[in-house]
Amino acid sequence: MRALPSQSLDSKIIKVWRISAIISAVVLFIFLAIGWAVLVFALELNPVLIALIALTLLILYLVLELFILPKLRYSRWKYEVNTTEIDILRGIFWRTRTVIPLVRVQNVETNQGPIMRNFGLSEVEIFTAGSSYTIPGLDRETADQLRDRVAVLARIAQEDV
Repeated sequence: MRALPSQSLDSKIIKVWRISAIISAVVLFIFLAIGWAVLVFALELNPVLIALIALTLLILYLVLELFILPKLRYSRWKYEVNTTEIDILRGIFWRTRTVIPLVRVQNVETNQGPIMRNFGLSEVEIFTAGSSYTIPGLDRETADQLRDRVAVLARIAQEDV
């Protein structure tokens, strides 16, 4: 049986996921408010009951996304790159393990959104003919080194074919 990947993401990704959850919660709150207005005024339902249900759902979402899921997601995200493949293990409830042969890699990119840039993090995106795979939450230097290493190993693997 193959050993599990050993490399972890940068722990600052937990803060990034939490900030993203807050932004999502604000958007969710706006949609809930619109939905509340439609249900109360158009369908003449009880406004207090509908508001309590919506706020309960929002609070549950925030508790999960701010306190429980980021740490679980971080502890379950692992990756490793060797001379022949990239091994990615992720998922909280449904664990997904993806092994990408380097001979299949077409190109590799590093990306940063504004939140990740603020924390000095990047993600590495690996493209194959049929898909793309992302390793999020790496510090900039690690992401750049990983991108360059995968590009070189992919070139060597394709020359060997």
